[in-house]
Amino acid sequence: MEEAVETIAQGLNQDPKKVRLWIMVNRQNKTTRPDQPIMDLRPTVEETLARAVGTSRDSVLRVWAEVADEVDAQGNAVWPTYQSNANGVVVKNDLILIFLKHFDVEQQKLHGIGHIYVSKEKKIEELVPVIAKKMGWGDKLPAGEQLAMWEEIKPSMIEALKAKQSLKAAELQDGDIICFQRVHERKSTGEVLGKIPRLGDRSSEEPKRWDHFDDAKAFYEFLCYKREIRLDPHPRSEKPDLDSFLLTLSAKATYDQLAERVGEHLNVEPTHLRFFTANASTGAPKGAVRRVPNATLSQILNPQNYTQQSLQTKANSLFFEVLDMSLAELDTKKNVKVIWLSEGITREDTFDVLVSKQGHVEDLIQALVKKAQIKDENEAGRIRVYEIHNHKFFRELSPNYPVLSINDYVDVIAERVPEDEIDAPETDFIKAIHFQNDPTRVHGIPFKFLLKEGEVFSETKKRLEKRTGIKGKAFEKIKFALIRRYQKPPTYINDDDILYEEGSPLDELMLGLDHLDRTRVTRNGAEMFLK
Repeated sequence: MEEAVETIAQGLNQDPKKVRLWIMVNRQNKTTRPDQPIMDLRPTVEETLARAVGTSRDSVLRVWAEVADEVDAQGNAVWPTYQSNANGVVVKNDLILIFLKHFDVEQQKLHGIGHIYVSKEKKIEELVPVIAKKMGWGDKLPAGEQLAMWEEIKPSMIEALKAKQSLKAAELQDGDIICFQRVHERKSTGEVLGKIPRLGDRSSEEPKRWDHFDDAKAFYEFLCYKREIRLDPHPRSEKPDLDSFLLTLSAKATYDQLAERVGEHLNVEPTHLRFFTANASTGAPKGAVRRVPNATLSQILNPQNYTQQSLQTKANSLFFEVLDMSLAELDTKKNVKVIWLSEGITREDTFDVLVSKQGHVEDLIQALVKKAQIKDENEAGRIRVYEIHNHKFFRELSPNYPVLSINDYVDVIAERVPEDEIDAPETDFIKAIHFQNDPTRVHGIPFKFLLKEGEVFSETKKRLEKRTGIKGKAFEKIKFALIRRYQKPPTYINDDDILYEEGSPLDELMLGLDHLDRTRVTRNGAEMFLK
């Protein structure tokens, strides 16, 4: 053990005579504290370990190295307690070893500031001048200030110490920890130092922040539950200059407190933020987090109700989105994904459009005009909105159709109505689809097409080229066919046919455009899908 002390002293850059080692023990409350010093340095480390752990299975000798503040004329340490006398007998007086921690309210930090020896018979309040001196605050605290003190029994158990109580009555022993902080005195003096209002130096007029801890006990609780959360902007975010960042929060923080801290960091309104959990395997955003006022950060990141879901949720990671409106207002809106056709059917632009849940298709159109920055109906003509499913025309939506009734499993298409179709009767329209070789292999955007009485198909084709926006060789490669609901195969159309005179009700008849599906590419005999 003598050699061990020399090695440790060398590491501490200290004279071995000034260093002594204390055996650390596991207490019943799962903490590990210094218990008593190793006074006999003759045994080996193995022997000391065996003596220290007794019947326990601990295979490690854990020690705390104490450096003496005082030495005698020969340079030997003078220890306040557990001293060896001339006979080699170790004498223990009534002094106990206490560790001190300072909670700095302004800095919101907890610092270990060393240890002191104090008599068990002394009262808690008698520690004040000792601590003040150690902190360099002078012999005593300024008028109007005092120390609040707690015992750190374990990180999750912090108990206030009474001023008039002795250390012995407070059951303090070697290796215990006292945490202290400076506070303003109460007008009426109280016994319990750990329960003083108006802690810290902030004025009572200043609003209390939920993430500013006024006393050590609350700060300890924060340390027990703190989590560092990574926040990333949602990939679909339309706002530039948003970076990822880290925030340290308590797992007990509520949804609104999370929003407050993130809003503060981003300098945006907390009400205008939406959060998403992250997928554990891909790291990509999952569904939006519902704003439940009492939900804690821990519950948001680890949903308890769905074991599988909690396993799939990435711990300590969230995505955020800065909204143009408050989340409360967003809850009154329905998000509709609209595909805007601007050049026949050849150009598709997709927009997420928010419309009031009480709104109608005419409100959807107005919202699309604003989002897509296109001319409104008064300026550039009426806009048609229709639903498609599996590349087939499903139904056209009238301006007074309720937004809430729009099917979530269809694609919503919007286009400017061609001039010649504006006042045309519905019975003169035929539904058109795209297919490749077989009418069941549909692709592309279906559309409505106006038929004209007496018009031969060679003329109809010219209007189809204009209507679809498919030009040149790509249009020349299209073969046109009539598809009857209960008849296979399709009937291919000749240039001198007149579609208007086909006789079958037009809802039983479809116009088919047979051409290559550009989203499918054949390579080495296998079809590949490009998305």
